[in-house]
Amino acid sequence: MRQYRPQRHIIKKRFLDDTLITLTLFFIFSFMLSGSSYGAAYDLVFGKAINKMDIPINQSRIMVFDEAIDNISIGNPDIADIVILESKKLYVLGKSLGSTNIVVWSKKIADRQYTTLTVNIVHDIDSLKNHIHDLFPEEKPQIRSAQGAIILSGNISSISKVEAIESLAKQFVKNSIKFDALKKKAEKQSNNGPKNMTEIINLMQVGGPHQVMLEVKIAEVSRTMMQRLGINLSAIQAGRPFKVGAVNGGSSFPNALDAQGKLVPLFPNDQSWFNLNDAPIGPPVPLYQPTTATIAGAGLFASFLSGNSYFNLVLDASKTNGLAKILAEPTLTALSGESAEFLSGGEFPVPIWNRDGTTIIFKKYGISVKMLPVVLNSKRINLNLNIGVSELSRDADVTFGVPGSTSTFSIPSLTTRSTSSTLEMMDGQTIGVAGLISDKMRESINKFPGLGDLPILGALFRSQSYIQEESELVMFITVHLAQPINPYDIRLPTDAFKAPSDADFFLFGRMASDLSNSADLAALENKKNYTPKNNKASYPLQTGGPTFGHQL
Repeated sequence: MRQYRPQRHIIKKRFLDDTLITLTLFFIFSFMLSGSSYGAAYDLVFGKAINKMDIPINQSRIMVFDEAIDNISIGNPDIADIVILESKKLYVLGKSLGSTNIVVWSKKIADRQYTTLTVNIVHDIDSLKNHIHDLFPEEKPQIRSAQGAIILSGNISSISKVEAIESLAKQFVKNSIKFDALKKKAEKQSNNGPKNMTEIINLMQVGGPHQVMLEVKIAEVSRTMMQRLGINLSAIQAGRPFKVGAVNGGSSFPNALDAQGKLVPLFPNDQSWFNLNDAPIGPPVPLYQPTTATIAGAGLFASFLSGNSYFNLVLDASKTNGLAKILAEPTLTALSGESAEFLSGGEFPVPIWNRDGTTIIFKKYGISVKMLPVVLNSKRINLNLNIGVSELSRDADVTFGVPGSTSTFSIPSLTTRSTSSTLEMMDGQTIGVAGLISDKMRESINKFPGLGDLPILGALFRSQSYIQEESELVMFITVHLAQPINPYDIRLPTDAFKAPSDADFFLFGRMASDLSNSADLAALENKKNYTPKNNKASYPLQTGGPTFGHQL
């Protein structure tokens, strides 16, 4: 008896284990049959074809038929698993993205009817929609699944939210797909290693107007003040045998010998030169004068010549005040994400000489505006901006000699004020993007050493100048989300212009005819009320918000 007791305990233990396993499987199977964890059940009828049935990946569905199931067949078992739960219920589990078909035969021997099901294993779009709604409740993107890809579309309020929704969709796909199974499948298809089998197609766009109008105002005032006092003095006293003189401002002397080697006198009226055969051929005394004896603006001059005495005085005194104003208001319009350029100015030629000849290139100058706008949302705009103002200048021009010719070519320099910036602004806001206050002063004094330092009389032996330049420059920009306007609401500057008649031009000196009492003025006023007569479909324009161009 002692030998069988252990066997009894073993049999009893095994019986209890089998009973526990059976009860566990019974409860699990009962839970499966309830269908609560596998989504909604589909009621199907044999003989009626079902075109499409979408099942989210890693989820399942239960199909209930009107008759008992005899046999089943699936086209691609890698996409979905099927299990017969009981005589009339079929369990389908989505394994990987794709499409396949299931054929189910009835157990009725009389007709042996069958039903074909097209099953599409797609992404869990509902869960993704719930996540997006929790984070962005005010946004309503449209989300679809097609051919293994997730398609995002619809109007979103800002570009930052577009990027966030796209990132959320990518992360959702990454977490929902079993990459281990995809890895094996991808390695069979390609030798390049695993690939991401899902693509996110982003068709979302920022709602509202996508056209940006930029108004630029460039204002500059430049003032120049120059004062100059220059004195050029030359005095000569000719005697025998010495001649004495003084010069302030520079002078030039003639050559002492002529072409035949004869002596040339500096002073041909000297009494020692009475021999006509030795008459001087050199320059006369008047050419002996200061090399800078010129008057640029206003001044005085005096010259005295008597016998052997010569005196020449040139006084250049000037005061100049200059004022210049630049006001430019270019307007530029571009689509969001597209660049636009504007130039109001000209081009000047620059020659380039080489062994093959001369090539001419042109450099631009004037007022230029370049912009790249990006609409962030219905009110905010990101703007990449480049503004430049350049004009021709002779301050640093370059002069070249033309090869094979004695001619010269002068290339002017450019005075440039420019700015480059990236801004983020609200619709209708104005901001100053650049400003400049420049104050330059230059003084110079040229004097004769010693004599130029004498009080009062020292002014005869020195020249001095004073130049002061002041410049103020500012640039403002205003951005708008622009909308087109009705072309019949536009009034051009030329609408109010009428060429003068012969009587207006020759008798009254008018450059344009008066439209106050003209029939053209009435036609101009009725232009807004004009309606085109055609059969083309017209589309209503949006109301509200800024429009293109200025109010003319």
